[in-house]
Amino acid sequence: MTSNIEQRVINLIAVDRLDISLSSMHQKLARKRKGLAGNVADDIVGSYSSDRVFAEVITEENKKARGYVEGAQEFARQYPKYGKILMGFVEQKRVEKDKYLEFGMNDGKKLSSTDYAKVMTDLGLTQKQAINMYPAIAEASRKLQKARYETRSVLLD
Repeated sequence: MTSNIEQRVINLIAVDRLDISLSSMHQKLARKRKGLAGNVADDIVGSYSSDRVFAEVITEENKKARGYVEGAQEFARQYPKYGKILMGFVEQKRVEKDKYLEFGMNDGKKLSSTDYAKVMTDLGLTQKQAINMYPAIAEASRKLQKARYETRSVLLD
C-alpha cells in the first residue's frame, strides 16, 4: 500500500508536470493573443463591428504611483544630504532564508495516467474527462520538450 506521504508527493509531481505543460501553453497563447490584438488594433480606426464580432481601441489615462527607488532618487536630488542616507538604506541588502521542498521521481519510475487523472479530477473534471484529456496533455508536454525526470523544487516561504 502506498504511504500517505508517497501519495502526496506523487500528487505534487503530477500537479507540477501538468502545470509545466499548461503554463507553457498559456504563455504561448498569451503571446499570440497580444500579437493578434496589436495587429487588429493597428487596422482599426475607432471601432469595428460585423454580424459576429466587434472591436474598439480605447485609450485611458491612468495615474501610476512611482516606484520607491525612483522616489528615493528624486528625494536624493532634492535633499542630497539626507538622500545619500536614504539611498544607502535602499541599496542595503538583507539576508533572507528561503525554504524549498525538493521532489522528483526515482530512476526508472514514472507516474501512471491514473495518478494524473486523480489530480485532474481534483480540479473539477470528471474521471472520464480527465482520462480523455490526459493523453493530449502528455503529448503536448512531450512536444514542448520539458524535462520529465529532473529534481524540481517549490519555494515554501
